[in-house]
This record gives sequence, C-alpha cells and structure tokens, in this order.
Amino acid sequence: SATVQPLAEMTAVAGNRATATVPVLTMGSEPVGSLSYVVTIDGRPQQEAVCTLEQPVDELGRLIGMTVDYDVPAAAEEYMLGIAVTKVNGEPLPPAEEQQAMLLALSHEPLKRTVMEEFTGTWCLNCVRGFAGIALLEQQFGDRFIAIAMHSDDPALDRDPMVVDHYRNSTFYKDKISVLGGLPSCTIDRWIDGDPYCGYQTTGSFQTDRLVAEALARRATADLQLTATWTDDSQTAIRYDVETAFAYSSADAHYRLILVLTADGLKGEGARWRQTNGYDDYSGPDEALLQYAGRGRYLTDMEYDHVAVDIVGVNDGIEGSITSPLVADAPQHYTLTTAVGGNTLIQDKQRLNAIAMLIDTRDGSVVNAATSRVVTSAAVATVPHAAGVSQQPLYDLQGRVAGTKAKSPLRKRCINIFNTH
Repeated sequence: SATVQPLAEMTAVAGNRATATVPVLTMGSEPVGSLSYVVTIDGRPQQEAVCTLEQPVDELGRLIGMTVDYDVPAAAEEYMLGIAVTKVNGEPLPPAEEQQAMLLALSHEPLKRTVMEEFTGTWCLNCVRGFAGIALLEQQFGDRFIAIAMHSDDPALDRDPMVVDHYRNSTFYKDKISVLGGLPSCTIDRWIDGDPYCGYQTTGSFQTDRLVAEALARRATADLQLTATWTDDSQTAIRYDVETAFAYSSADAHYRLILVLTADGLKGEGARWRQTNGYDDYSGPDEALLQYAGRGRYLTDMEYDHVAVDIVGVNDGIEGSITSPLVADAPQHYTLTTAVGGNTLIQDKQRLNAIAMLIDTRDGSVVNAATSRVVTSAAVATVPHAAGVSQQPLYDLQGRVAGTKAKSPLRKRCINIFNTH
C-alpha cells in the first residue's frame, strides 16, 4: 500500500502539461515498483496514469517521490488540485481520500530573482568568508542574485559602525539569528538559511551556490520592476516606484513589499571600521579565501559593499503595498518616498542601490525581487501612474511616518521540497 502525503501549494504555466514530484509513504510489506494515481482539478478527475520507480522500494514507512503529470487549465487562476494513489504494482487499492493543495495556473513564467540577506559584522572573526561568498555568487548568477549585507553587533559593545538599528532590532532578524546561531550567516529568500560561503555547513569549501540555485528553482508568481529616483536636487529623499504584475488572478492578495536601500564602497578610519580577519593563516585550497591569507588579523583597507543603510517593512512588509484583487498580467503600481537626508551611512550618493522584495505574508518568504540604482529623475523614463491624488506617508530612516505626499490611487512555511518545477 502507499498514500500521498500532505502537499504544498503548486505553480504551473496555464494550458501546459505539468510535472510534479509529490511525497508518498509506503505502507505495505511487498516491494513497490509502480504507483497508479489520479489527479483532480476542482474535483474533475483526469485520466489515471502510472509512475514507475527506477528502483523498487522494499521498506515499510519509506517516503518516496512520485512523479505526477497533469494538464493545467487554460485560465490563469487558482484551482484546487487533488492527488490519490489508486494502485500499487497494478493492484487496485481501497478508495483513499486524496491529498489537496492549491494550484496557481500562471499566464507565463515570471523572471525570478533571489535575495540573500547576509548577517555580518566588522568584529566578526570569520565574516570575511561572507565577502568571498557574495563575490562568487555574483559571478555565477549575475543580476538574478541580489545581496544585502546586514551589519549587526551587541548594542552594548557598539563595534560596528554600519549597524541599522531598526534592522538589527527587528523580529525578523531576532528570529533568524536564534536559529542560525551567530555570524556569519544568511537567509536566502527568507526560507533557506545557511552560511554565506559554506552553504548548509559552517566550515569547508564554497557551497552556497546550491542554496541560491534551490531558491531560483522556486517559480515566482509575479514580475517585479523597480525604479528609484532622487526627488530633489539636494538629494535628501528617494522615491521608490514599484510595478508588480501577478501571473494569475485571485481575490486574495496575501503579498506585501519590503524596500531596502544599500550602499557600496563604505569605508572609514578607526578600530570600528577595520575588519577582523580569521583567515590570516588560511592555507586551504579555496582561492577565494586565500586572498585573506597573510594579511594580518585586522584589515584596515576595507571597502564594504551591499551594506543595508535603510529598510521599510522589515518584518511583515508594507501594509497596502499590494491590494486585492489580483488580476493576471494587470500591473499594480506602488510609490513610496523615504527621507534620507540625515542618514550618516550614505557616503557616496552615486553608489546607492534600491531593492524591492515581494513577500508572501503567509510564511514570510520572498516571492521575487528587483533592484535599481538610485538615479536622478532625468536619468530614467517616467513611470506610469493613474491619474488622481490621495495621501501617502513619507517615511523617515526608522520607517516611521514623517509626513505625507501625493500618490496615485491605483488599486492596488513550510516550503515542501516536493513542489512543481
């Protein structure tokens, strides 16, 4: 015997033939060589099909992956998908209750980008491997990989000059660091946690590319575009214009945006700016780490990139940034202006990057992301917005409302490894 186990939400392109790998638990005493199954879409059964295993499984209580093929409806909407095993080795089973999950039929496959939030510090002995890891990931994945270096320290010690208090004090960071245990560490799309260089390990060779590849394999449900511009000649405020176009229709918009500002090339003088180097005596095979060997315990010539200098919506996203209903391929526009005139971490206004993360509020994971250099308004084309004016908050550096500005009134976790690819 065998039964389908609980399923996670699935995504597939509408009108296509899709393949999923779903978890099945073996329950009988005979070896399992093949599984027959039936897929239903909103209660309508498709033709029974067979999955033949590469090797028969002769183990009671073994969790195996059953490959399932099914036809995706043509309309880009939400559906209830059900799967049940009907036969084992061609022998019929007693009728079993199917396992169900939501199926999102997408109009197309959005371009997926992934975000690493790296937790680091100048005082951290081994954090230089995080710098090496990010450089390798940028080489390998190009603009599909976005890095955010979130500097942290014990407030009583104050050893790092690049700490952003409302990022470090956020529930998001505290929850993550309680699981990860310390620095260096990272979270990728806020659902894959590990080391920025060693992946799922804490020592050894470079393996974090496997984590990024795993995140990129998770299909995005929306396209995301971002433009970031200075609002005035004095460059004291930044306007974020985000366009989100979902690839399916739904009455429920369980999504929000998070906006982050990062800076490249940060540097300074004094003990707080020097980077502790735990790889001074490194003699291993990794060329990326050998660059720190023989340079002393402290690096005094560091320039820090990807440094988070501001964030809005750090924990649960910005309320109202995505609104119901979702209409397939109909863009939503969201605009937010942040005041940055008093931000002492901004050293070079030509080297600022804006990042938008679209999160699923049900589990906090990042669905997709986009990034943009912060430029003058004359350097970019005008971003379209609907006519009409309503009031939108102007935020300060801590994400607190500091005033209002005009805006367009446009309407706006368990991650299962057995997901549709």
